[in-house]
This record gives sequence, structure tokens and C-alpha cells, in this order.
Amino acid sequence: MEMRRRVRVTCLALYLLAQTLFVVRVAQPSSYIFDEFHYVPAAKAYLSLTNNRNWEHPPLGKYFIGAGIALLGDEALGWRFFSTVFGALIVVGMYVWALAIFHEQRLAVWVALVTLVDQYLYVMARIAMLDVFMVCFMVWGLAAFSAAWESGRDAASTRRLLLFAGLMFGLATAVKWEGLAAWGSCWLLLLGVRVLRGTRVVPQTAVAPATDEPWHAADLWQRVGGRFLGLGFGLLPLVLYFLTFLPLLALKSGPDNTLPGLVKLQRAILLGHLHVSGVHPYESPWYTWALGLRPQWFAWATDPDDPVYVRAILLLGNPLVMWAGFAAALVSLWNWVRRGTRDAFLVTAWYWGLYLAWAVVPRPLTFYHYYFAAAMALTLNLAYVFRRYERGRLFPVAWARWVFLTAAAAVFAIFFPVLSALPMRGGWFPK
Repeated sequence: MEMRRRVRVTCLALYLLAQTLFVVRVAQPSSYIFDEFHYVPAAKAYLSLTNNRNWEHPPLGKYFIGAGIALLGDEALGWRFFSTVFGALIVVGMYVWALAIFHEQRLAVWVALVTLVDQYLYVMARIAMLDVFMVCFMVWGLAAFSAAWESGRDAASTRRLLLFAGLMFGLATAVKWEGLAAWGSCWLLLLGVRVLRGTRVVPQTAVAPATDEPWHAADLWQRVGGRFLGLGFGLLPLVLYFLTFLPLLALKSGPDNTLPGLVKLQRAILLGHLHVSGVHPYESPWYTWALGLRPQWFAWATDPDDPVYVRAILLLGNPLVMWAGFAAALVSLWNWVRRGTRDAFLVTAWYWGLYLAWAVVPRPLTFYHYYFAAAMALTLNLAYVFRRYERGRLFPVAWARWVFLTAAAAVFAIFFPVLSALPMRGGWFPK
């Protein structure tokens, strides 16, 4: 009981900290930045029941943007307010996700705090785009799925976690179809467990300490039937996905305000992803994202109050977190292959599954901000490496992880002016 109370208090404290950081000065710049000119007008069209302007993506994320406009007005704060809310929920979700994998309170708090200063989330939580809503649902779904991946857990608890995870993935997909990356990764793992159980393959964990749980225990999900998985993790999330389209039936015009029109819309979304064309100055291939070789300028404009200064927003992950995190992901992969433990497997599966999905997605035009979900999983890999090697040759002291957090916060502070649109002299940070 005391542990549950501590978790709730920690979740509330992390949410308030993140919400405060994200919402302060979120209305700068006061004009559209990057892809807001797609999504904000689409949200306003929903509010006026005009038409489905941004048909290339499902509607759920635009409902949230529209709710902010209805609540706070048609201005920058209204456009971006719910992005800050969902960004703060991602910080809390990272804490819960780390608890589900490591079962260690202080390490989970560390994961949330590193996420707070990883720069990537800060920028994405302060712009009226769809990705922050999608990634929030993905993080909470993967946290639940990770908790369910545990031997000795009773069947009823496992079913509840899998049902919650499936519903989160359905909502993520109802924001952007990229949410299928998490949902599909989990289905591959579920099928993999079934195959291993059918072939009676036993993981080799002799080199692992007795306290480390193997990544595939014999009793894992043994009493969770295929019928439940098909309904609770397959059909119900799909039903929830389609329910999010029903408000479009109230639109005054367009082909999407009938049930047959909504069915045809699914094909249009698919074709829209497959046949996107053109060039963009900030496009980048997926294999460049891990090292941040092609960051994105979300905004760059002369300050209206003083032309000597500019206001800019740069999407670039904290170099310390991103580069060290990528190295940690390689170490985690090696440890899973060599030791076969549950924690190494989970942090490896989530990062590489979310990242390498873009190697097979048939989308010809891609951007650095598509790395968002995988970038969140990097922090889990860092946590694994610090826990695995602390008090050893690599990290001889237990507080090495807190030194890393302090250094990451310092890097965040250095980049802060170009993350938050603070006025700065044009030559201070060359475009």
C-alpha cells in the first residue's frame, strides 16, 4: 500500500514539474510553426463542422487541438495547450514504463528526469502537431505490455494489462498510423512466444545471476488464451480506432460524413502514405536519426520587437542523451544476446522495434521527428546500462547516473534559447 501511494505521489509531482516546464512561454512564437498550418486549420474545421481538411491522418489528434482552441481560444496557447498536457503525461508514462521493466523506484524517477531534459520531448510537447498525442498513447501502451511480460503474474492481471495496452495502441493509431509500429511490434513478440513454446525452445540463461529473470519464462502468459488476445488485443482496439471517426458524420460537407465514406477514407489514408511525393528541405532518411545528422528547424524568424534578434525552435535531441543512448542500445542488445535477461530484452525490443520499423515502412518522404517514439525508448537503454554496470569498471560509483543527469541538464540549458524561441542575436546560433 505504501509503495502504491509513493508511486501516485511521484506521478503527480512529475506531471506538475513537466507541465510547468512545457507550458511556460508556449505561445511563442504566436504564429504557426512548421506543420501547425496543416493541423490547426483542420482542428478549426472540425469545430465548425465544415469538412475533413487533413484527411491524410485519422482525426483523434486534431480533436485534442480543437479542444484546446475551444477552451482557450484561437491563438497559440489554445493550439498548443493539449500538446503540453500530453507531453507531461509522457514524462509520467516513462516513469511507469521504467518501473514496469526495472522495479526500481529511484531508477524510474531518473528515467523520467532524463526524458525531461532530452530536448526532443520539450520541443515536441510545445507544438500543435499530432506526434505528441500518438507517442503518449504508445508509451503508456508499451508500459502496460512490459508489465505484462513478467513470469509469475496471475492471468487476470495480465489480461487487464494487455487489454489496456491494446486500447492505447488503438488510440495511438487513431492519431497517426505510425502507432501501428508499437502495436505490430507487440504482436510479433506475442507470436514469437507462441512459436518458442510450440518448439519448446528454452532460453540460455546460465550465465545470468539467479536474481535476473529470463526474457522468456516457461509460464509466461500460459493461461492467457488466444481468444482473449484476438478480442482484447486485436478486435477491441480496432473498434476503438473506428469509433474515433464517428464524429466526422456530423460534418456539413465532404465525402467523409457517411459510413461508406469513412470506410473509403481508410484506403485514402493508406494511399496518401504510400504515394506522398515531392521534396522538403528538412527530409532525412531513417538511418541518420540516431546521430541527429539532420535536425529540423521548426521556426526561424526575426523578432518583431527588435530586428537585431531572432526567435528560433530547433528539433535536435540532447546530443549527450541521444549519442550515449544509442551506444547504450547497442550494449543492451549485446547483453540480451549474451545473458538473455528480461530487462535487457525489453529495452532492446522497444528501441530497435520502434526505430527499425522505419526501415520497412514504404514511405518515400521521412523526417527526423519520426524518431520521436524510438528516442523515448533510448532513456530506458541508458537506465539499463547504468544499473548493469554501476559499481563496476565502467561506472565505479553508484551516483554516476546522477552525474550524467546533471550533465544532460547542463546541455539542455545551453540549447534552451533555440528550443524555446527566446530572443537571441542572429549570429549566436547560425542557421
